[in-house]
Amino acid sequence: MRTSPGHRLTLRLWRCWVGSLLLMAAWGGGLSELRAQQVSVDLARFWAPEAETGRLHVYTGVRHADLTFYRVENLFEARYQVSLAVYATDERERRQGLVEQETWTHRVTAATFDGTQQPNWWHSATAALPLRAGTFSVEVRLEDLSSGTVWTETRPVHLRAPTGAAVSDLVVMDGYLESDQVLRALPAAQVSVDQLRLRVGYEVYTPEAQTLRAVVELVGPRREGGRIPLVGSLLGLRREADGPVQHTESQVLRVEPGATQQVLTIPLADREPGPYLVRLRVQDERGEVLDMTEKAVDLLPPAGLDALDLNDAVAQLRYIAKPREIDHILTGATEAERRARLVAFWQRRDPTPRTARNERMMEYYHRLQTASRWWSGGAPGWQTDRGHVFVLFGEPDLVDRIDDSGSPAEVWHYTRIGRRFVFVGQADGQFKLRIPLRDERTRIR
Repeated sequence: MRTSPGHRLTLRLWRCWVGSLLLMAAWGGGLSELRAQQVSVDLARFWAPEAETGRLHVYTGVRHADLTFYRVENLFEARYQVSLAVYATDERERRQGLVEQETWTHRVTAATFDGTQQPNWWHSATAALPLRAGTFSVEVRLEDLSSGTVWTETRPVHLRAPTGAAVSDLVVMDGYLESDQVLRALPAAQVSVDQLRLRVGYEVYTPEAQTLRAVVELVGPRREGGRIPLVGSLLGLRREADGPVQHTESQVLRVEPGATQQVLTIPLADREPGPYLVRLRVQDERGEVLDMTEKAVDLLPPAGLDALDLNDAVAQLRYIAKPREIDHILTGATEAERRARLVAFWQRRDPTPRTARNERMMEYYHRLQTASRWWSGGAPGWQTDRGHVFVLFGEPDLVDRIDDSGSPAEVWHYTRIGRRFVFVGQADGQFKLRIPLRDERTRIR
């Protein structure tokens, strides 16, 4: 019996809605975050069409302030262990047997004692497990190996094999380089509006080459407060309680058979803090919805200069301020005067002085925080060579990684400004610039 496109869509909506209610999270619904006060655990499901198997990605984050550090030579060091156990379950979510089990140990270092106490510094890690289609119970256990403190969470997971065009779960990203093809998750799916933009990654699966359209919406915040339920308003059936659609856009996707990675960027300018929902629909050329996924995201208030340690905020100006400008700030008679001079420094550089936000300042301190998360080790991440370049120029357009005879190197290409920087790996794991930052040889000719 033949069915109309509208009838097929109704059946697809019904199947996905019922599956989501029964299993708490169907493929298109997005997995809820596993949260504790001290740690963040997020799960995302992907599919490998060539292997006809799925992948469960586990993104963990733990704050420096919640780990126990010990002095090791000239560093402060902490270690923690992440254990993952996956159990097959029946239709009543009763465990039927252990399917997969893995353990990973992570080392966290800080150059100073202050670096061990930072509540906003997270150590992030990603692990992946292969899984066949099915229904599972996933137990995540994180243990601080120094203090013995343990956090555990258990969640149901349903992984299905796509039969047509489908999308993976969404990943709120901490950064992305096309050359890496790695979706680096942001701890706790929390994004400060200081970042000015929200990046979300996902994969699209199709059995054949075709042209699709991706429609993304930023929904919220809910006026009555509270988090937006992930299983609410599936497949575009938006409920009024979800809040207004703050942003929407669409893009044409020309995809090849198999898996295609995509990244979308949502502007955060003038967004209010609160709980939001990122909703993605994938449609065919006729506008029929083929699959949908959504992700809860918390937008945090801008930190502002008042929330920053004054001495750190001034020291971090060294990449863009002249020595006499830093001296002028530091020679203020009182802390209030020094802070006022710091505010004045940034006011002179505000690209939009008639608005409440200073986008240049927000971007600068966001890059500093990102560099500290990514490259802290023997020194704070922003003080490393890679951190220095990142703070000045942002994410490179392309990264080439070279590992010849055990001597790793990275080449960062900034085609938009005509520069190229080569970093050479050192024995301590850090990377040093081969050619000084201001050298004319860094220019792309």
